[in-house]
Order: sequence, then structure tokens, then C-alpha cells
Amino acid sequence: MYKIPETYLYLSAWNDSINLRQVGTDKPYPGYQYGPATREYYLIHVITKGRGVYHARGTKYALKAGDAFLIHPNEITVYTADQENPWEYYFFSFSGAMAQDLLQNMGFIGDRIVLPCAADEIATLIMDCVNTIDGTAVTDHLASLEHLFRIVTAFSRNTLQTSTNELQTNHYIRKAIAYIELNYANNITVNDLARTLSIDRSYLYRVFKEGTGMSPKEYLNTHRLNVARSLLEETDYSIAEIALSAGFFSFSAFYRSFVQKYDQSPREYQRAFRSNKTAAKEKDNK
Repeated sequence: MYKIPETYLYLSAWNDSINLRQVGTDKPYPGYQYGPATREYYLIHVITKGRGVYHARGTKYALKAGDAFLIHPNEITVYTADQENPWEYYFFSFSGAMAQDLLQNMGFIGDRIVLPCAADEIATLIMDCVNTIDGTAVTDHLASLEHLFRIVTAFSRNTLQTSTNELQTNHYIRKAIAYIELNYANNITVNDLARTLSIDRSYLYRVFKEGTGMSPKEYLNTHRLNVARSLLEETDYSIAEIALSAGFFSFSAFYRSFVQKYDQSPREYQRAFRSNKTAAKEKDNK
């Protein structure tokens, strides 16, 4: 059973904008595995020593000192300390409406969940927070935000030290993602995206793939499926209406894509979700 590390601070949420939720450090024993598990907030681990493996979104990441990895809310992840050289890491978590903006500033762009960082500097900032806040004073919430923004700034400085070409690449990726998330419901193409950014389609494909792990077309399709899934969960629209609202102008294409991603049809997914939701409510009412 997992033991909460001694060097650890937990703070409850106090506003809707941004909250520091946890900070601390841990040194798991060799081979220790945490998960499969989910969180209700964004959680970032900063590795200062050793090695380990992070499994998320169907991908395995072999990580080392100087790497940071991000866990998104409500996503099942697993991470395991190396048998020979187990990692030591510092961690912090946060929640609120501003969380996505902070992630962008830190360098977690698109679907990127692993990146290099100034690990020792960030570790020092985390320990400074642990040592100066106990979570009981009236002003601790404000002080915790000061510490959070210092940590974010350390990440941002590291990102800004990249080459001009990489900064330009990140700019294109951010613009492409913004365009997709604004126009996904329209019948847009990768050519439209490249033309909007005034860059060559093949160049867009290469930098987007390198930066996010997906091609622009794959990212667009994934975003549309996420929208469709939310509509299946939250509305009573027909399956055809949901497909069109999510940007799928061919029902058969929507059906194939949904089954491929979720291993069940849209209707089966909706029924299962509502059945689980009803069962959860009945359990809570007992």
C-alpha cells in the first residue's frame, strides 16, 4: 500500500481560478509502481535523480533526472521506479480555470505530457513552499499561489531558453491547435489550416507531429471525438446530430472512428455511461 511521503503539503481549493493543491517529494523503493490511478487535478512530477517509466495515453515513457511528466485530471496513469536506479522526484498539483494557461506557459503544449526542465531549481522552490506553509494560516492560500507562480516561471524560463526555431515551431503548434478547437465543427482540412498559418502543409505536418505526437488530421479527429463523447454524456441529441455537431459530415466515418477509439458504438457508449451514472447515484443515496 502506498505511504504518503513525510515531506508533503496538501491545500484545499479556495477559488475557481487557480489553486495549488499539493507539493512534496518522494523516493519510492526500487520497482515501486503507482497506479493504475486517476486524479481530480493536474499533477506534475519533476525527476531529480534516478530513472523510471511513465505509462499514459497508451504510450510508455522512459524518464530520467531532468525530466518532468504531467498527469491530467481523470486520466488513468501508471508510473514505476527503476529496479536498479529508482527515481527521486518532487511534485506539485493544481486546479482551476487558469490551469490550461499555466500548462501552456510551462511548455505542455497540445498533448505533450513529458518535457525537460530545470529540475534542481524547481525542487528548491517546491521545498521552499513545503517549509514555509503549513496550510492553517488565513493567508496560506495567497502564499501558495505565490509559490505556484514561481514554479511555473521556472518552467517557462527553461522553455524560453530553447532555440528561435523551436519557439517558432511552438508558435505554429499553438496557432494550429487554437484554429482546430475553434473551427472543428466546420468542414475544415489540413490545407485550410496550413493556409491560415501561411506555411507549407508538409512543414506543418512535420512540426505538429514532432510537437504533439499526432498529425494535424489525427489531432482534429481526436478533438472531434472528445466533443462527441461529451455530447453523448451530457445531451439527448440524436447520434446523427451529435456527429454533425462534432464536425463529422459522414455518419459512417464518425461511427468507424468512434468504435476504433472507444471499442464500442456511440449508442453503446451512451447507454453504458448513463447506466454507470445511475448506479453511482443510487449508491450515493443508500
